[in-house]
Amino acid sequence: MEDAIKLFKAKKIPVYEPGEDDYERYIATANLIFRFSSPPCVVQPKCACDVRDVIKIAKSRKIPITIKNGGHSYAGGSTTNIGILMELGLMNEVNLDKTSATVTVKGGALWFHVYKKLVSEHLDGFVVNGGRCPTVGVSGFILGGGLSPFTRSFGMGCDMVKEFTIVTADGDEVTVSERDNPKTDKGKLFWALRGAGGGNFGVVVEMKLALRKLKSDVVVAGRYTWFPERQDMDAFMNIMNGFYTMDWPNEMTLDSSWLCDLSNTRTDLAVRFLVYYNGARKAFNQAIDDWNLPDPPIQHAELKKQLKRRSLQEKSSRFLHETLAAQWIEETKKSFPTNRSYQIYTSFVFKNDSKKIQKITSIIREEMKAFREQFAGETATLQVTFIHSGGAANERKRQDTAFRWRGCIYHTYIMIQWDEKWLEMNMRGFLERMKPKLSPFGMVPGATFINFPDDSLKADIHEMSYYGNNHQELRRIKQIWDKDNFFNWPQGIRLPNANQARAVSTDQAENDDLQWESYRPPTLTDVYGGGALPALVS
Repeated sequence: MEDAIKLFKAKKIPVYEPGEDDYERYIATANLIFRFSSPPCVVQPKCACDVRDVIKIAKSRKIPITIKNGGHSYAGGSTTNIGILMELGLMNEVNLDKTSATVTVKGGALWFHVYKKLVSEHLDGFVVNGGRCPTVGVSGFILGGGLSPFTRSFGMGCDMVKEFTIVTADGDEVTVSERDNPKTDKGKLFWALRGAGGGNFGVVVEMKLALRKLKSDVVVAGRYTWFPERQDMDAFMNIMNGFYTMDWPNEMTLDSSWLCDLSNTRTDLAVRFLVYYNGARKAFNQAIDDWNLPDPPIQHAELKKQLKRRSLQEKSSRFLHETLAAQWIEETKKSFPTNRSYQIYTSFVFKNDSKKIQKITSIIREEMKAFREQFAGETATLQVTFIHSGGAANERKRQDTAFRWRGCIYHTYIMIQWDEKWLEMNMRGFLERMKPKLSPFGMVPGATFINFPDDSLKADIHEMSYYGNNHQELRRIKQIWDKDNFFNWPQGIRLPNANQARAVSTDQAENDDLQWESYRPPTLTDVYGGGALPALVS
């Protein structure tokens, strides 16, 4: 490592070591689960040529690389204790081409940088199909599939990609695009990067994304939190079941988060609704009015009233400039290293079949009741968030991209957040008991969205969980582009027929002795055979 650091400095690639202020800044994470991550060094490439140099130097010395673009990985994919942390923040340039209706984005940009470009150009009526949270990295979002506020109108984020430029494990800079023959090696890589690209084939240094034209220059967006009274819970469940089974128009996206905040003792739970509508106020109001229930409880009319009252029609540039950040203020704050807490996650892929939805919501209600009883007096939150998908995302076939879960309506994640470190084993145990109750109701039992990863998935199931039947083709593409398995991380794509050791388990319940040891990224003592040590890339 010492030799590699000298070479980075000789090539004028910014590099930071423990004890330096910039080092501490770039390894900082808001999730205390990963608080002990401390790589030997951090490098900040300024351009694709720097990325090429870092990979060539690292691979020749069998030094693993971890890539950080935003640091939002729920499973700690942008933290490490070994090798090099490659922080891409200096590569954040965004170029807008109105003639071709494309945006070219460097590999270290956040969605904030992209939206700022659209806003500065006053480009009302057009959007890039990007993330809800402005501090999320563009590349990690796209490479996992990408759920946008306008996914139901235009498809997944990865469906908007026209071209990737990637530095491969051999240190080669390669451009792949929609123009490549799908049967060629480059065409196969383009397919794989749209939904399974994070950490498996190389480092993406540039993306060309298509702009999409909205219905008009305006959108409708809003936010409302419902605190149902305890005596009204039957009505609440009836309404929520109808909400999830409603066939909403593709222009409408309605996210919802069930919240069991132990500091709130007035009600058992709350639901926060986030509204996005591709169109004007009149059409939005009509879509809400068209949501009907048989024998509706009186709370149904009130909810519809509040969803309309708490939503605003505005220019699309204003929506990108301030409304998204305001809607997702909790998620944005959680991403700041100054707001530290413990957080664990898992996720599911649901359709909106009526019988299954009733069982899903019933389980969530009972689990929130159990959470409140088990952790009474603690500072903690159990959150279940339904991200609205479907619509145009489901118009493609499941084999068209590496993103597999076409046909789903809700990508749903569970987050448990708490403040006291003593509770980690208990919180992990609660989530591990809750997961198998909901998993059977997925569109495929066990299906998990890679953008909402679960660090507890075992090495023998994670590929099927994230990619379903696409995982075999992904292994073949891995053989083409990373035959030495340099980009090897615990939840990565394996080589065909590889007899790889299992990743280190993060299940704290397996051993009581682990109660005081948080999940940690791999260390040098975690043996992965005689080849290169694992690299994590997010």
